[in-house]
Amino acid sequence: MDDNARIAVYNYFMEQLLFAKLVPTDKLIVIEKTYDPDTDKPYIIFHSLYGRRVNDTLSRVIAISLGERYDSDIGVMVNDNGFLVTADEGVSISHKAIEESINAVINSDITNELKLNIRRTEMMRRRFRHVAARSFMILRNYKGWKISVGKQQVNSQLLLKAVEEVDPNFPILKETYREILNDVMDLPRTEQLLSKLRKGEIRYKVIETDVPSPFSHKTLTFGHADVIMMKSKRMYLQKLHASVLERLGIVQNTRAKSKAKPKPKAKSKAKPKTDRKSNTKRRRKGDDA
Repeated sequence: MDDNARIAVYNYFMEQLLFAKLVPTDKLIVIEKTYDPDTDKPYIIFHSLYGRRVNDTLSRVIAISLGERYDSDIGVMVNDNGFLVTADEGVSISHKAIEESINAVINSDITNELKLNIRRTEMMRRRFRHVAARSFMILRNYKGWKISVGKQQVNSQLLLKAVEEVDPNFPILKETYREILNDVMDLPRTEQLLSKLRKGEIRYKVIETDVPSPFSHKTLTFGHADVIMMKSKRMYLQKLHASVLERLGIVQNTRAKSKAKPKPKAKSKAKPKTDRKSNTKRRRKGDDA
């Protein structure tokens, strides 16, 4: 890492510390309630440094809890260093509701909640088709003819309904849930995290900011990835960063310096111009005389 990279990392962490007064660690989850600088849309950003798979699992159970509390659809965006939660327009998630939802998740059996939630997802339908095909419960080819993916999907849906009626612990059904909960998500490590939260080994802190903190910029930009182009993403990031610097009083100082009038430069005395042609003509006349 060169000097420029070290300075950039230092400034990144220092801006977060100065702005939010907290930096998330492996022992502290920072939950930030903030607002979009353009639309004033509220966001709840969980700064949890436990990897994408754990964050995917944790975000789902928290979204389930908030959705049941407000009877509303809850949107989730996940990355490696946290996740973002949004509610429908007109729904304002309070500070108290966030804490109550987290405490409910900490003291609940998240396995059953996740299974009920996953069952209604497209991921469950796709994964079950793959597992059923590997188990030869549905066929990819029949008498030399290839069966289309769409037809395989229809057959797998009929099979899924039949399997659930016969036995909820049917092997291919259990394998589908295992793949989703342990391979796509990380249920064991999430349960360890919740256990440490119950014991107080890991803490969480809810804060509120009027504009997003530096650590939340990546999550917000990632959430806009499907909507805005790369150039717009860069401009959006610059706007978020400028709003942070403005709150810290850094932008005002730079603006004050730029507004200061520059000192007038001392005028240099211009030397009188001489006409070379007239001088040469005078010399020639003198020579002729």
